[in-house]
Order: sequence, then C-alpha cells, then structure tokens
Amino acid sequence: MPVNCREFYERAALSVVGLLDGSQQAQLEAYCEAYPEARDELAALRNAMAAFVRSDCPPVVPSQGLKSRLMERVRATPQLRKGATAAEALPPITPGFQWIPASSEGWMNTPVVGLRTKQLANNPDSGYRIVLLELAANCRFPSHSHDRGPEELYVISGDLVTEGRTLCAGDYLHAEAGTEHGELWSPSGCVAMVIEPVRRKPVAA
Repeated sequence: MPVNCREFYERAALSVVGLLDGSQQAQLEAYCEAYPEARDELAALRNAMAAFVRSDCPPVVPSQGLKSRLMERVRATPQLRKGATAAEALPPITPGFQWIPASSEGWMNTPVVGLRTKQLANNPDSGYRIVLLELAANCRFPSHSHDRGPEELYVISGDLVTEGRTLCAGDYLHAEAGTEHGELWSPSGCVAMVIEPVRRKPVAA
C-alpha cells in the first residue's frame, strides 16, 4: 500500500505501463478504492497514456546541438555513471543534519495487528521522540495513559477516529500529561506522526 504521494505516483506510473506484478496491482487498486482522489489520479494517468498511444503526431527530430548538450548532461549525472551507488547520486549531508527518505525501509511491525511504526527521531537529551504510525483499514490501537508527559499527534493521510472525532489529513490532536487516551481506530487506513516523551538522559554532575 502506498504510504505517501511520491510512492503512489511511482506505482501508478508503473501500473499504466503494465510493470506492476499482480499483488502490487491489487494493492494499488485497493488503495484507490479507499481514496477517491487517488482513483481519479490513476484514471487520469491511464487516459493520458491512452491518448499518447493513439497520437499520430509526427516525431520531432532534435537538432545535433541539442542532442550533444543532452548527452553531456547525462554523462555528468552521478547516478548514471557505471558503478555509482545511491549515496553518490546525492550531495553529501551537511554536518548536523539527518535525512530519512520516504520509503518502505525502517518500518517495524508491532504486536497490534495492522499497525506499523517508523522512528524518525529519538532525543533523550530533550526528552522526546518522533514516530510515524501506519494503521491499516479497521486497525484498532488500544487505550493508553499519557503518564510520561504530553503527546502530539498529526494526521498525514487517511482517517483516525479518537475522542469522539474523526481526524483527517492535516488534523492535529494534543493530549496533556496524565490524560487517558481511549481506543483509536482507522476506518480506511491512516498514517500519522506522533511526538511523545521519552525518559531524559541523566545530566552529568
């Protein structure tokens, strides 16, 4: 199941040219059934591909100068050099920064059926961590206490029912320390970011 817009469009593009396998195509179709906007985007891509195939426009031959400039840029692209690694294809990270790509890597299954997590940051010096939650359709997250401190929750995609309200993409929920958080569940699937407290690292005397 796509977890962000970039992954959706990558899979949709592969779908319209027939390069998705059966299970991947089924996952994409299920995702589009759950999200009408995604279904419309996929239909638009298919229509564009069909129009391209039907096109009878004569081919345009680029000039020799344009071809030469294009090939120079291709040869200078790091990721297209023979033997280049993914790391070489990107500029180095500036010291003091960390980059975590939007990919399937880093996701961990949990004891809760249908729930995966991906830790983005863990900062015991400041006493917090940032985690992505991915809930499958109809997944239920059990009630819990915020006994270690306040919790911040931001919905990135999908829907999440909690405290008598349905949160959608862009909605935010703050829970004070000491509150009891009832069961959360997602009717059609959800990705949310949670900022929660962790035990602070002891300060050296």
